[in-house]
Amino acid sequence: MESLSKVDNLGLLFETPDDGYHYFNGYYDKSPLSADGKLILALRTLLLNDLPDGKNDIVEIGYFYLDEPDKFIKIDQNPAFNWQQGNMLQWRSRVNSDEFLYNAFENGCYLLKLYSLVTETFETFDAPLYSLSPLGTGYLVTNFSRHFHIRRGYSYACIQDKKALEIPDFIKFHDMETGDEELLITVDDFIGPENAGATHYLEHCMFNQFDSEKFLFLHRWKYEQSINSNLYCYNLKEKTYRLVFDSPRTTHFNWIDSDNVIVWGAVKNPLTNLRKNAFVAKYIYRLLLPVYRFFVKGNSVIGNSKLSARLTGDGYYRINVNSKQAQRVAKNIGRDGHPSAHPVLKEVLVTDYYPDKNSIASIIVSNMDSDLLISQTDLESMASLDRTPMRCDLHPKISGCGKFVFVDTLASGRRSIRMYSLNVG
Repeated sequence: MESLSKVDNLGLLFETPDDGYHYFNGYYDKSPLSADGKLILALRTLLLNDLPDGKNDIVEIGYFYLDEPDKFIKIDQNPAFNWQQGNMLQWRSRVNSDEFLYNAFENGCYLLKLYSLVTETFETFDAPLYSLSPLGTGYLVTNFSRHFHIRRGYSYACIQDKKALEIPDFIKFHDMETGDEELLITVDDFIGPENAGATHYLEHCMFNQFDSEKFLFLHRWKYEQSINSNLYCYNLKEKTYRLVFDSPRTTHFNWIDSDNVIVWGAVKNPLTNLRKNAFVAKYIYRLLLPVYRFFVKGNSVIGNSKLSARLTGDGYYRINVNSKQAQRVAKNIGRDGHPSAHPVLKEVLVTDYYPDKNSIASIIVSNMDSDLLISQTDLESMASLDRTPMRCDLHPKISGCGKFVFVDTLASGRRSIRMYSLNVG
């Protein structure tokens, strides 16, 4: 599927120090760089190759001055974190550098903490954050306690009570100014005869940074060996949601502008329709999967073969959330990753590759319209952690100015944050 040419690597500008700690950020939709370009948010921990236990394993929260890369300034510590999304550490605003937020566990509850660099004081909000409104005045909340039992790698381990499973998944909006909380969606809205008997959950909520009235989310349902996903867009003003991408193979996505998103998945085809069939998923899938893998080589993680790409239809699609029109883009990329569109040059896609069989992960910069590869930066990973819940996905994060990209990496033999120059125009 891929025809990637030999291109130059990105320019390395910054890396967290080799001081006995492991540094990381989290998900790909949150740049750690302050609006003034002087500070880099970071998490650090002594843990490397295990899941945080929610008690003794601690993450420290803090930041670096860009011109002092060896000096980590700690402001707090907490046991609530995971490897994939950290603790949602992020700047409150994209236009000033005064405050940042992160989730924490205190007094038996998950909550959100806000730290002011100006006053050096904390403010707390009584619900943990999943996605922050671009206005910085409210955020989306999901059931983190329930996710421990169904989405371990993306959850916190501080609360392990199985009673959390009795509360259906939900998405709420928490107003930071009034403290009011509004229930928007429950997972029960998506359960019907066609997917009964599966485990259902809601995740990957993502506010539109160009339109504070919209956010994306996934409804996922899984059987023993298969996971299905549908991508939805919710409109806060209208209090309605619509199915944007009816593909059980949807994995990662991001906003391009106020109306368009970049999504990895597959348009409807016989194979995806079969995958969504409840009877097939529960009773036939486990029998068919080994046969499929024997005859069809390649997949969206290590790279699709021509046959697997033709059968699955996997790839990147640009989708209009209003018309639902889907256009195949970045056809030169045949592997799933964590995509972001450049904030100024919308045709430029920054994504990554999971580690291949040689434990090499890559940062990919490509023109999604012309299918021209701009750069590919290969980074070593750790085979012992690859494809485990402790893996270190690169999760490339573009700075608001569009000049830099940040990744979490194991290339230096430890977890570290790297900052690269992003010269694309």
